[in-house]
Amino acid sequence: MILLWALIAAVIIWFVIKQRGKDALQKKQATERKEKERLKLIEVYGEVNGTLIFNKKIAQGFDQQMVIYAWGNPADKTEKVNLSKIKERWSFGQYKTDRGTTKYTQYVDFENGIVVGWGDITK
Repeated sequence: MILLWALIAAVIIWFVIKQRGKDALQKKQATERKEKERLKLIEVYGEVNGTLIFNKKIAQGFDQQMVIYAWGNPADKTEKVNLSKIKERWSFGQYKTDRGTTKYTQYVDFENGIVVGWGDITK
């Protein structure tokens, strides 16, 4: 009987060690993927902008693709066109109020496709 319990304990220990190794490998692979993504962004956009995008931040002067890389696709877009400028506002963080109205938590303003401002939308 003691031998059976020892065998069961050995199997459990083996399984735990194997699972920890598998978890460590997955964590290492995820870290390597993130680093590869960071380096690619730096290669394309430079050290400062690539790091900002990797950290989900934006800056004045970013183009629309850079904002998409940093924050994802907007939930809503509005556009105003006049003779010399195209002004756009992209809204992010869509949610519904208790009354069923659609609201957003953040916005980015563009002029001719370049970020000129952004911020949080107060409730």
